[in-house]
Amino acid sequence: MRISEKNGQMPGRNGEVMRERETFGSRLGFILVSAGCAVGLGNVWKFPYICGQYGGAAFILIYLVFLALLGMPILICEFAAGRGSGCGGV
Repeated sequence: MRISEKNGQMPGRNGEVMRERETFGSRLGFILVSAGCAVGLGNVWKFPYICGQYGGAAFILIYLVFLALLGMPILICEFAAGRGSGCGGV
């Protein structure tokens, strides 16, 4: 595969331009990102399930409301930062 010197892009199968994939800088970075995703998903899915299983349905409703209330401003900040930087999606 030949990479264009001008813009660092590779030609694809049908002549379309393909960019090189980004990679993690170190193995530790990959491990930390993987652990963060696993912990985050465990928090969002497993905790309410276990709580509801043991009779905490009212707490789950409050938990989900606050999860949405705290998550929306963070999501809006992410969108604003992306729009302000002028960069596209990853």
